Amino acid sequence: MRAWIAYAAALLFFLSGLVLQPAAAEPTPDAAPGVAAYEAGDYEHAYELLKPAAEADDVQARYLMARLSSVLIPERVDYTAAIEYLDEHGRCFSAEALNLFGSIFPKTIRTTVLQVYLRQAEVLKKRP
Repeated sequence: MRAWIAYAAALLFFLSGLVLQPAAAEPTPDAAPGVAAYEAGDYEHAYELLKPAAEADDVQARYLMARLSSVLIPERVDYTAAIEYLDEHGRCFSAEALNLFGSIFPKTIRTTVLQVYLRQAEVLKKRP
């Protein structure tokens, strides 16, 4: 009797796997329009187009966002964001990505150290 229940449970488990379909994955944003805008030199537009693709882990979009965030759009320079775009997988995308990471990383350290010093200065100003 127990064997029959075990077979029935196994059959139900198998059949439920056939009936239940996995949830449809959300389509990832296409990086092609952003890449085209980047190559055309329209960096502001490329930034807006590439950001969703970069957040969806498109490696090329992440590399281009790192370039846009660190070099190409002076009013949007954010070295910390650029380093985040060049995560471990992204900086191994190409030699250019690794070189960009190497040129940005020391700047993020300087920025972080400067922020720590500024916070310490604010604390010292508030002391009686």
